[in-house]
Order: sequence, then C-alpha cells, then structure tokens
Amino acid sequence: AITGAFTVLNLYFNRRERVSASRKEQASIAEISDTKAQLKYAQKEAADARRLAEELEEKQRPRVLPQDQFSRLRDCLATAKNSNKATAGVLVTSVMLDPESQQFGETIMEAIRAAGWDTRLNKTAVVSFSGIRIVSYGAAATSACETVRKAFIDAHIEFGNEEVPINVCGEQISPAVYVWVGKK
Repeated sequence: AITGAFTVLNLYFNRRERVSASRKEQASIAEISDTKAQLKYAQKEAADARRLAEELEEKQRPRVLPQDQFSRLRDCLATAKNSNKATAGVLVTSVMLDPESQQFGETIMEAIRAAGWDTRLNKTAVVSFSGIRIVSYGAAATSACETVRKAFIDAHIEFGNEEVPINVCGEQISPAVYVWVGKK
C-alpha cells in the first residue's frame, strides 16, 4: 500500500511539474509574442521618424531649377519671342535677405534672359508668401504674362496665380510681367 501511495504521489508531482512547465512555456510564448509586437511597433516608429527626417531635410534643401526645366523654360519663351507673340519686360523679384529665394530667382531670370526677353532682378522685396507668383502690370503685359505662365507650365515649374500687390517689389516696370519668388 505504501508503494501504491508513493506511485500516486509521484504521478501527482510529475503531473504538477508538467503543468507548471506547460504554464511557463505558455508564459514564455506570450512574452515572445508581446516582444515581437513591441519590436514591430518600434520598427514602424523608426520608419516614420526616418520619413519625417527626410521630409525636413527636403524642406531645408534649397530649390533648384534642373537643367531640363531651365532649357524648357528658355526654349518656350524664345519660341514665343521669335514668333512675335507679345513680350514685355520681366522683373524677377526675390525676398530681401533670403539667399535661397534670391538664388532661385537668379536662375529663373537667367532662363528668361537666355530666351531674349528684357529681364531685371530685384532682391529687395518684402513678401510673406512662399513659392512663385506670376502677375502682369499694365494692360500691354497681359498677353506676355500669359506667355510666361504657359512657359512655366510647360517647364513643370509650380507657381501661383493669386495677385500680389505691386508695392511689394520696390521697383516697377511698366508694362511688365512680375515673377515673384517667395520663400520656400
């Protein structure tokens, strides 16, 4: 009878150890699963942080006019000038004390000047908008302004059409097309 009791106790403790081991294994599996979920979340957060850092770097990088856009803008405006479409003086205005705006404005002016248009650069504007705006000043410049706008579209250079008050540029040419290069 004692042997039978020891056998029963032995079976009981073996079963108890197996149940305990099984519970430990299940806890380990759950812990591993939780760790994997945390790792996946951390990887997603890291990818989001890298994407945000790249976006911030892009915003800080100065605008450039790639050679293909420069050539396209120049060629479109040269074609318009050579086909006797209306042209007018062009005043490219950039933001005072903003080297990025001024450099980009100079590049645009070079493309327009290379097309044979009368062009001047003004680096003294006090403007608060961003991007590029193209407007005309004077009735005779309306057709030329449309030509410039079409050339910018053809060259895939983004710009806005909203009117900008003439007094922001500090200099006036009459009639003229104004290309305002605002902040990035």
